[in-house]
Amino acid sequence: MSVKRNLLLLSNSTLHPTGYLEYAAEDICQFLRGRKVEEVLFVPYALRDQDGYTAKARSVFESWGFRLKSVHEAENPALAASNAQAIFIGGGNTFQLLNSLYENKLVDVIRKEQRIEQYHEIPGTPPVLALREGSILKVEGDNAMLIGKFHARLFVPGKETKEFPTGHNFSFLL
Repeated sequence: MSVKRNLLLLSNSTLHPTGYLEYAAEDICQFLRGRKVEEVLFVPYALRDQDGYTAKARSVFESWGFRLKSVHEAENPALAASNAQAIFIGGGNTFQLLNSLYENKLVDVIRKEQRIEQYHEIPGTPPVLALREGSILKVEGDNAMLIGKFHARLFVPGKETKEFPTGHNFSFLL
């Protein structure tokens, strides 16, 4: 049985001179509405002020017409993530984020890789697509398209890193 992937990966939340998620608002809303999402589960673990971070995200998502709950407020974070219509992971301190994901037993629910070079030291590992700030990767089923304003870099074990422009189809990575 194959898993149908539906991901929208943003490299950052704020692209100067725009506001929080403003540069990607149209893509985020289209992505969520296209999947009939009404409520988003927010993961604010990358910042210490998780209440403040949640309030910031909630304000934006509610202005777009979506409800937002935070995993840090859930009685059972793993269950909340498993039952979520959509998950939005906020950026910040990657080490703090990963530590909190492990502490709350969310790593198996929300898969995340760490460092590209260390990762590629393991034989047989797949390529890694690195998104620049302002980049968006839209995955629908078996189609993965780079959208947004900036290029992405593809790291393939044993090969030279390559740059790819917006509009490039990365379906071969799925």
